[in-house]
Amino acid sequence: VVRGATVPVVIVPAAGASGGPIADLLVPLDGSTLAEAALPQAVTFARALDAELHLIRIVEPIRDAFFMYGSPMSLYLSDAQLTRLQEEADSEANSYLATIADSLANQPVRVTQTIRHGNPAQQLLRMTADFPRKNRMQDQTV
Repeated sequence: VVRGATVPVVIVPAAGASGGPIADLLVPLDGSTLAEAALPQAVTFARALDAELHLIRIVEPIRDAFFMYGSPMSLYLSDAQLTRLQEEADSEANSYLATIADSLANQPVRVTQTIRHGNPAQQLLRMTADFPRKNRMQDQTV
């Protein structure tokens, strides 16, 4: 559903459907206007729920991408060059998220920015698994 959707989609993990408060909203952004179309709705939800808005960008490791897709370039790049390419991709992702966060600065909502490396689907699943645990721990200490 998410991959083929042409409109913003809200996903609530089963743990979040238990009726407890939703404290975190993850907004995965890949740089596309389609992904960014979810931002106004995400801000509306975050304000209504007093939740924190987490802007997420998953950067696939450059080395993996070159080797996975069989790029002939991988045969000619040194480790130092691959490292530089990864740093450039990370810098671009940080800059992109900072620009988006700045555009939300006038909104009364808490915003964080996170970059992860790896397969986007796997990283998002890991992150969604982490947040309910974080919220449960906070609930127990309150």
